[in-house]
Amino acid sequence: MNEPRNPSKSSAQSQARNQADTPANSPEGRTRGAISDESRHRMLRLVTKSFCREIVDYGVDVRDLLKVSGHVLEFASVQTERPPTAAIEAFRRFALNEVATDGATYRMGPTSLRPLAEDDLAHVVRWVARDDVQNSTLVPYPTHEDELRQHMASPTCSYHVIAHDGRPAGLIGAEDIDGHSRRAEMRKFIGEPDMRGRGLGTEATFLWLHHAFGKLGLHKVYIHTHHGNARNLKLNRSLGFEVEGVLSEEHRMGGSFVDIVRMGLLEGSWQELMGGPGSTDSLR
Repeated sequence: MNEPRNPSKSSAQSQARNQADTPANSPEGRTRGAISDESRHRMLRLVTKSFCREIVDYGVDVRDLLKVSGHVLEFASVQTERPPTAAIEAFRRFALNEVATDGATYRMGPTSLRPLAEDDLAHVVRWVARDDVQNSTLVPYPTHEDELRQHMASPTCSYHVIAHDGRPAGLIGAEDIDGHSRRAEMRKFIGEPDMRGRGLGTEATFLWLHHAFGKLGLHKVYIHTHHGNARNLKLNRSLGFEVEGVLSEEHRMGGSFVDIVRMGLLEGSWQELMGGPGSTDSLR
């Protein structure tokens, strides 16, 4: 006996076949490809602008940029494709068995994370008063202690103090926690200038992601990066984050509008980096 046909199922199957059979050079195929190509072109243009801005900041004369582009072409001609295991390589110096946890506190060597407490607010107020910290976020932190206390106490926020050998050095945590979709924006900064450049932020991120995907039960962590900063992009990619899109002139800073890069990391991708499902259960 023939089974009755399900019109909706048949229609969905037909649509899927049509999409699969659509040639890449057809109008429909070219439209989908153009969207992807346009997004990639915008991303490359943004990274190029950031790269040029940084090397000029390092002291390279603008008139020498053409010479630099020649060296870039020479370098590219002898490079192989970027290994897909870059994030895994970055984590080889971190081992799960080196991570100690006590509730919501995490330690790995001299680096530790502990939940933000009332006694920490004086440090945080001093840190967020710095222009470089305020400019690192789309929405600046409150600078008055009472407003900052209220902000940090919000149920949509969850912050940890980054410490080195017990000394408070910065802050890392989640903003805009969405319990329904299990996602949140990660924010991080090293507030003490003399503690920067030591890899402390990378180690803190490694520890905090265990908290985010473990204790907080998030499915996705996303971040926003100003200017497509090449250094930040590389660091975030090494931690497993992937570029999700570029928000054109999304943020006003210093009297001008700048582009913002959004990057995301899924729970499944994080687990793969850590050795597969269940590999981080001991840290929950």
